Amino acid sequence: MSTPDPSTVLDRDDPGDDTQLRFRYQHGYGAILLCGSAAGALPYVAVWCEHHEDLLGEKANGRFDSFQIKTTTPESGPWKMSSEKLQKSIGRFVELDGKFPGKFDAHSFVSNVSCYETDQADEVAKSPVKFLLAVPGCTACEGLAAAHAKALQDLATKLGCDRAKLFETCKRVQVVKGPALDGFETSIAHEHLPTLDGCSTLAPAELDGLRDELIQMVFNASSVAIDDPSKHWCCVLGNDHINPRLKAKRLVARDAIQDVIAGRTLVFRFAPSSTSLKLGDGKRDLETLAKKLLKGGLVNQLDSMQSRTLSAEQHLLTLVAQDADDAGKIINQLKELVQGTCTDAEAVASANPEPWGMDMYRRVVTRLQNVADNQPDIVHRQPHECLMGVAGLLTEDCKVWWSPKFDVKEVV
Repeated sequence: MSTPDPSTVLDRDDPGDDTQLRFRYQHGYGAILLCGSAAGALPYVAVWCEHHEDLLGEKANGRFDSFQIKTTTPESGPWKMSSEKLQKSIGRFVELDGKFPGKFDAHSFVSNVSCYETDQADEVAKSPVKFLLAVPGCTACEGLAAAHAKALQDLATKLGCDRAKLFETCKRVQVVKGPALDGFETSIAHEHLPTLDGCSTLAPAELDGLRDELIQMVFNASSVAIDDPSKHWCCVLGNDHINPRLKAKRLVARDAIQDVIAGRTLVFRFAPSSTSLKLGDGKRDLETLAKKLLKGGLVNQLDSMQSRTLSAEQHLLTLVAQDADDAGKIINQLKELVQGTCTDAEAVASANPEPWGMDMYRRVVTRLQNVADNQPDIVHRQPHECLMGVAGLLTEDCKVWWSPKFDVKEVV
């Protein structure tokens, strides 16, 4: 038997990675609140992170909504009134109302898993949804139906709190179904971010990058890492409102979104073209390419261009096999940029006496090398050799010429 290798065996005993995913879900929901607020769909001017609650939404009138984020496995079943984590969350909401009277308009229990719902008379008391819908319709505890009155009393006993105070808090509690645990990142990037100004036309990879930066911003605000040196002396004055730790937990919605977007350079993308780059099998003889290079006076560049062309074709075919949709966008971007570069270079070089292919070649090489080195996002981080290979493919496809046009069937 071979010796076990940690690089080939999945660790199923340490739940650390799963814990990190669930924390990221919480930070991701903070990003969702920021997006909704910046888009005007939510009434919050700022979002507080890990401050008295997982998340707080601050309104312009100085009031708040609180959010408890709880994740679980769908296999555990829906949330019921007897679920301990749900009960503890409601208990936290009661504590917040007691600590900050009149400051909270609503409390939300957010989860990736739905709550139990039923209309069966003998089961309805188990449904958080039915209970939380019944409470606001009553002015006092005594107005509740028997099943819901018992659920309220059982919860008050479990939490060890006053039934009347619990009743008043439950009037403002709601359950919210968040995105799936295995799909929340996609939801943020491709459902929530595109609703913001300046994001609707971004490519998927750019939206993914913005999402990661926004989640990182929420993570930073949720942590206790603070650079402000006043953290070392503000305690002397005894005023929490000047403590940089407090300030760091508050993210102004519009400013946070603008900071993330402004921190990234928006990449120019070509619109889909009516003509596509023709890919073969990566083994073509490139006879047309050879004739065009020879006609343009590029005999010394023939071998390297043929090699780059075949290698680029094989590379692009591999991208297509991995993800056809994503590869199609990449190939379109490369084709349009390289073809435009070659067309511009030809316009200048063709003013010289023939053969002017070498002057055009130098201009193309210089431009594509500069793009690969200094603007890699424009070409999806494809190397200079790939870009030159695309130039070869366009040459073989008669989209690029290195000399005046001629009949490619003639002998050169």
